[in-house]
Amino acid sequence: MKRLFFSGLISCALVVLLASVAHSDRTWYLTCMGSNNVIMGDARSDTPLKAIAAPLPGDPFISHPHGIAIHNGINCILITCTVMPGDISQAGETITVLEANTGKVLSTHKVSLKASPSKAAPVEVMFSPNTNPPIAHITNMLEGTVWMASWNPNKGL
Repeated sequence: MKRLFFSGLISCALVVLLASVAHSDRTWYLTCMGSNNVIMGDARSDTPLKAIAAPLPGDPFISHPHGIAIHNGINCILITCTVMPGDISQAGETITVLEANTGKVLSTHKVSLKASPSKAAPVEVMFSPNTNPPIAHITNMLEGTVWMASWNPNKGL
């Protein structure tokens, strides 16, 4: 997986944007904290294909996406729900699962044992290499915890 880092101005707040490129080198994904979207783009023409959105109060949802990890073997993208840029009081507590080849929003999972809203602020996510089943690790910025998510081939995460 290749990782690219960008910075930009979104919703009047300077945020760090994280992009990942799938192994096929054909599709890139960009998380946008200020707009609550994940942008899916064509890596060969370097053009956006679509904005992936799933607003609250829906379930599953995407809210203040920051961290991103792609596992091509299971066609899965994990997105962290971190914080509203410029307002740490709006910290999230979930990760959202996307289908990599379509961008379809599949599910949202809480990564805190505290009562909601826990404001754990999951910030980064990564798949551990060479694990079977695939395992992801999620760091919670404001809670100071690390969570593990294990892939179940029959149910997903």
